[in-house]
Amino acid sequence: MLAFPEYLHIDLAGKHITFLVPKFHLPAHVASCQTAFSFNLTRGVGRTDGEAPERGWSDMNPLALQTKVMGPASRRETINDHLNDWNHKKVIGLGVTLLRRLHNAVPGRTDHVFDFQEFTKSLPADNVLEWTKMVESWDENNKETNPFVIVTPRITQHAVRLALAEEDAAELARDEAVAIHDDISPTMLIASGIDLEAQQVRLKFDSNALDSSATLLQLAKIQERKNSLQRRIKAWTAIQHLYMPTQYEFRLREAQAYEALENVRKVNASAATYTWARNALAKLSGPLGEVGWRGRLLALKVEDIRPLKDGEDGDSEGTRNLSWIWKVVGITEDSNDEGVQEALRVEWCRSRIGADNNILDLREAASHNLLAMRPLG
Repeated sequence: MLAFPEYLHIDLAGKHITFLVPKFHLPAHVASCQTAFSFNLTRGVGRTDGEAPERGWSDMNPLALQTKVMGPASRRETINDHLNDWNHKKVIGLGVTLLRRLHNAVPGRTDHVFDFQEFTKSLPADNVLEWTKMVESWDENNKETNPFVIVTPRITQHAVRLALAEEDAAELARDEAVAIHDDISPTMLIASGIDLEAQQVRLKFDSNALDSSATLLQLAKIQERKNSLQRRIKAWTAIQHLYMPTQYEFRLREAQAYEALENVRKVNASAATYTWARNALAKLSGPLGEVGWRGRLLALKVEDIRPLKDGEDGDSEGTRNLSWIWKVVGITEDSNDEGVQEALRVEWCRSRIGADNNILDLREAASHNLLAMRPLG
């Protein structure tokens, strides 16, 4: 701020400024920014996304060709005229906009508050008390421990590649490395193979995204990527046979497939067992007069089986809700895994701030709607 003229300086005396990154631009920032400067994780902002200035400038894009040949004064006046028109349309449409948002806020508020309350009931009271203190301390002073961050070290491919590269360096220093190829080590071979697999997935996705309206240039670029990838795969395969004979790879891939299939079976078997048990409860509950269980043990659908942080298709961070399977009382009490507990804490804190902000959004939308309509009365 000191680099600007004095008349542009902001008097910070008695003011508290919270710096946040607009929602659309936040994913481009590093992970630490995405938790420390998120509108979704900040109290008092409602459903604000911070992109209002960007929308105005986005609408100005068609002016680029017209104004680039103008002198500075004409260019400024033209842009000002268009921005004034944008603001005028925004103001006269404010009543309709706020009414629409109010209608959206009512069910959103109800869903988020109910979701948070049900999730809280399913968690141990001691955990909820501890997490409440953490998030309240964070609200007061963001220098405190961030409750939205998982600090348990995670195993990532990049971390493993670095560790393996360091092991290779240590073997070379001790003159213990067995050189089958002059330039490619076993570690580099596996890492490049994983990269090639990822490139194949991306290429398939991009290729499937093209339709009959694709231009010749787009088709040419896809074909060039296919050719380049095919050449790299052939070069990789030639070296692969030195380190990994086919019969070894077959055994490794077979084991990989069986392990993956076993994990899928566990999920499907648990889902099937739950459905069988629930159907049995439905038959037994009639003669016994038991009805309360139906509100807790709901019918299980395919879309209900999803991780903590996932919403349904099309849901954004501010609109997604937890699957009911995570809100059954006692579901998390037996888990002592540190990573699981951290994931639950982060999701509970996100659910809490989502409920608070949706309540605020409802109140603010109502008050602003009245203010917007007052001049028309």
